[in-house]
Amino acid sequence: MKYFNVSTKDMNTLIGLSNQFGYKNAEIPTLIDFKEFTNMEDYIKRKMVKFVDADGIVQVVNFDCTLSMAQIFSKSPEYMPIEKKIAYLSKTLYTDSKRKIKETTVWGMENYNENLLEADGEQLFMAIQSLINLSIENFKIDLGSI
Repeated sequence: MKYFNVSTKDMNTLIGLSNQFGYKNAEIPTLIDFKEFTNMEDYIKRKMVKFVDADGIVQVVNFDCTLSMAQIFSKSPEYMPIEKKIAYLSKTLYTDSKRKIKETTVWGMENYNENLLEADGEQLFMAIQSLINLSIENFKIDLGSI
């Protein structure tokens, strides 16, 4: 996987694309209480960047935007916009196989409407369009990951 720095212009391009399709831009919390992830597989927990705050509570630095968004809306459904379409541009931290902390920027979209073929097509189109808009060439999209 190849990572690259995202410029402010690129960020604005991605935010503009999500706005164009009616997605509301959401901010992902930087820190999440580790207790929120008690049901996760151990191999995922090992990739999390954790620390203990002054009160002894284990905190996790945002590592997966999809999980964070699902957590927010399951506990506080009043934050879900009427359109049920969310986009985010966020930094994430994780530990690699050598236990080194890595940072990456993630842009994503979540459509919480019913499973509709049109929603899947819209997200696939947006993924392709974002890569084109960012002048990324020779890309491949694994449909199993969408």
